[in-house]
Amino acid sequence: MSSLLRYKKAGGFSQLLSLVETFGPQKKEKFLEIIEAESPVWAKAIREKMITFERLFSWPEQVVVEVFRQLQPKTMAFALQGLKEDQRAKILAYFSHAEKRRMDDILLESQPKPDEIAATLVKVVEQTRKMLKNRELHAEKFDEALIIPEDFEVKLEEMAAAEQFKHLAGEGDDVIPANTAQPEATAAQPAAQAAAQEATSADIIQLQKKVAQILKENKQLKDEVALLRGKLEQIKKIA
Repeated sequence: MSSLLRYKKAGGFSQLLSLVETFGPQKKEKFLEIIEAESPVWAKAIREKMITFERLFSWPEQVVVEVFRQLQPKTMAFALQGLKEDQRAKILAYFSHAEKRRMDDILLESQPKPDEIAATLVKVVEQTRKMLKNRELHAEKFDEALIIPEDFEVKLEEMAAAEQFKHLAGEGDDVIPANTAQPEATAAQPAAQAAAQEATSADIIQLQKKVAQILKENKQLKDEVALLRGKLEQIKKIA
């Protein structure tokens, strides 16, 4: 069964991305391998849009601090414990002495376990994603690759279809053995080859357009079916 089928609807990529971001390192990598086996295009897109702590701390320090300040004090204290020393220093540089003492007091009282720290680090990523979604953070100002275009799922399916077409076309190429005698080149051959390549390119573009149209129509049909199912359920409840 397809792991991606449920996420190919509008908004599905963002849902999948948010899900992957909640996984631990090992589970995350395993899940991405499963996706990549099904669709390298989707796996690549997830890796490009995914928030990691390495990526988070590549942004301007003010942006990172803004994320941490949105956390509850206890969550913030636990999360700071899970950071690398240099990362923690960057955050604490923006805190007052009173705020630092409060963090220390929380840690002395609670003494978080490793799994609690790991859980709060996930919350930092979730908070970051939430702030991006709510436009509290503007990715275009510090990391444009994070931006998810409208109808991204359709675009990914178009790219996947194009890659599949290239793959199938490549498998069908005739391979001429090295020891096979070749006809002598003529002056007309380069022009003929160029014309053939141009015709092939035009065919590929036309096929890609047809695939894109089919995918779009398929998505519309799925949306209509989902709507009709919802109405049917409402009618059943009334009856």
